[in-house]
Amino acid sequence: MGVGNPHIPEDSFGVKVAEMAKKAGFDALAAFPLDLPEMLEGYDFAIVVDVLLGKKTGEIHLLSVEDLKARKVFTSHSIGVMEAIMLGFEYAEMPEILIVAVEVGEKDDGALEKALSVVMDVIAYEMCRR
Repeated sequence: MGVGNPHIPEDSFGVKVAEMAKKAGFDALAAFPLDLPEMLEGYDFAIVVDVLLGKKTGEIHLLSVEDLKARKVFTSHSIGVMEAIMLGFEYAEMPEILIVAVEVGEKDDGALEKALSVVMDVIAYEMCRR
C-alpha cells in the first residue's frame, strides 16, 4: 500500500512504490491515509509505504504498529498514516502491518531514487518470506 499524493512531488513516493510493486506482480494499491483502514481490511499482512519529514532524505525506516504508538511520526498529511492505522485497529479488522517510512527533507540529490530500489527489495523480501 503506497500512501501519498501523486500531484505533490515530495509526497508521491508511496504512490510510485505502489505502481512499481503492481508491475512486479504484487497486489498493490495507492491511497490517502484516511483510506487505509478500509483498504487493508481482510488482508493478513500489509506493507505500508509513506514518506516522513526528516533531515536525511532517502533514509529508510522499518516500523511496526507498536513503533508508531511509541513515538510521534510526522508526515506531510493532516491525518497521517499513524492516526489512520490506529483508527483502523479501533474500528476494523486490520492485518499485521510493516510500515516502510522514507525520509524527505530539503535536499534530495537522487537519494529518493536510490531509496525506491531498496524499498522494492524490502517488499520482495517481506512478501516472499510470508
